Amino acid sequence: MSVDGSTLHNGLIFAIAGLETVTPTTPRTYRLLPALAITVLVGSGAPCPWTFGITESGTITYDAGLGFLAGAGTDTLVVGGHDVTIDARAISHVVHGLEFTMTVRGSSIVRRLTPASYQLLAGSGNVADFHFTVGLDGRVTIPARYAEFSRVNGPLLILLGLEVTIRNDGLSQRLLEPDAGTWLADGESQTFRMIPAPYFGLLGGSGIVGDFSYRVGLDGLISYPADCEPFLTGAGTSTLGVGGYLVLVDARAMDGDLLGLPNANITAQTTDFLVATLMPSGYEPQSSNGVFGSSFRLHRDGSLSVRDLSGGRMSVATVAAVRIVGPSPF
Repeated sequence: MSVDGSTLHNGLIFAIAGLETVTPTTPRTYRLLPALAITVLVGSGAPCPWTFGITESGTITYDAGLGFLAGAGTDTLVVGGHDVTIDARAISHVVHGLEFTMTVRGSSIVRRLTPASYQLLAGSGNVADFHFTVGLDGRVTIPARYAEFSRVNGPLLILLGLEVTIRNDGLSQRLLEPDAGTWLADGESQTFRMIPAPYFGLLGGSGIVGDFSYRVGLDGLISYPADCEPFLTGAGTSTLGVGGYLVLVDARAMDGDLLGLPNANITAQTTDFLVATLMPSGYEPQSSNGVFGSSFRLHRDGSLSVRDLSGGRMSVATVAAVRIVGPSPF
């Protein structure tokens, strides 16, 4: 028998045939024993709410009410689906499909999906705490717990998102939500509409990925690992404050002048010293001779480590600081 899913945007898996995936560009032909009910899965392994059979003569059978299937009485099963509109106009970040091909941000898109349950990605690799189901009749349904940030109407799924604010709390570097943000300097904030997911991240410069992630819950409240508490604030609220640690880079023994941390857009205060408040990540200093082949990493607990690639030596140290806020004296 052959399987044709060329009109779909989702892949199909036939567990009985060794978990091979049928996609619009990779139709499959199988040699199968007769069976009354063969289960079909979508890409994540979720079973579809329909089955098909193979007679002893090798022809396809299925319930006559499954109007999205074709090929009954032949040796080719044509798997179709229903056109589903996904409206992500309110969402700030990129939304991808997990079991189906989709990339959308700030717009709507129509996908043809076979009846099954599907998941979304909130950005790259961040599986959202959300799923929707396409019924046999093409109607989209969602669990009641998602009503705060999504709506359905027949074949239409509307993603509303939840408001989350990101604030730069004292960093010398600027801060960026990678999918939808603008660069935030110290004291600046930006509000986004996000779908709940466990692993959102932030950038602290070109190629500088923060060594932490935060979760946006179904209630719109933020959480993060306990070891991030020294530099993050806002757990249990909808506002994430991102701070860091004060770091001293000592270049007195270096040949050449210390220029700064170029990827973080931070300039050294003198030719020998740089003092900056940084979020946990990796950094490469620059001298008048060029960018270092070595780098240092600031860890979540404020400690530092050095990665030497050039055989030279790098001296780095954290320094204690007192930050005075409010009118003085007090």
